[in-house]
Amino acid sequence: METTVVVVKEQQEVFTPSLTVTNKREKTCKELIKSEYRKECEKLTWLFAVLYGDASEEIKNKFFEYHGYDVPEDAADCGEKAQEILCNYGLEISYNLPEDNRSRGYLRWLVSWGGPSDEWRFYFVPGESKPYKIEYIYSDWFDSAKVVCTKGRVANLLWDWLYELDTPDYEYRRAKKESEEF
Repeated sequence: METTVVVVKEQQEVFTPSLTVTNKREKTCKELIKSEYRKECEKLTWLFAVLYGDASEEIKNKFFEYHGYDVPEDAADCGEKAQEILCNYGLEISYNLPEDNRSRGYLRWLVSWGGPSDEWRFYFVPGESKPYKIEYIYSDWFDSAKVVCTKGRVANLLWDWLYELDTPDYEYRRAKKESEEF
């Protein structure tokens, strides 16, 4: 190991490079995907519990504190505030048309962006009430991993909420119309 000597005010100090800094490796998305998926599901579980009136007082308190709100006194107000939080939770909902005849289009709910980012992808046949595949994607600078969670409780709660609002078919129609205009 190379040692660097620096003279400061006529005192000699010895600096030895740290091996922990040079050998430190960031975890890959594959190593992080399970914990990130669990964290995302926990946040959404709390959100849906409050939205549908199934949350305990403790969960309600933690949920609203986490989002920076006082707990509404009325149960209907709790649901309305949870609906507002859910509507503002993600950054974007859009339908991504297939790039070619071999790929499939999907509804994308982008939760966060940058490094790292995460999103939900819902593969569905327009007009059908259930998707045939749901994925959670975690990405960070040229690396990504996914969890196929088609049978997952949270993924299906999320789909049902989006479907109830006609979001999948609306976004599909909008994407189709935009592609035809170009």
